[in-house]
Amino acid sequence: MFNGIEAMVVFVRDMDKCRRFYQDTLGFQKASEPDAGGFFIGGQYFLLLEISAAAHMISEEPLELKAGGGPRGF
Repeated sequence: MFNGIEAMVVFVRDMDKCRRFYQDTLGFQKASEPDAGGFFIGGQYFLLLEISAAAHMISEEPLELKAGGGPRGF
């Protein structure tokens, strides 16, 4: 049974561009170090993760995640 969601991770292609969008355009509050892609929204963490890094977290086998038609977050 789930009691809530504490974090959402979104896979991105361009970390710098996405970080600027969420911070400067949408006004999300940074939740971590300046170079990381973490934000805090309404009691939840919203994390950006580059696709290449996400592939290593999903499987021990080498993967090539693609943004189109595949998982975009977890």
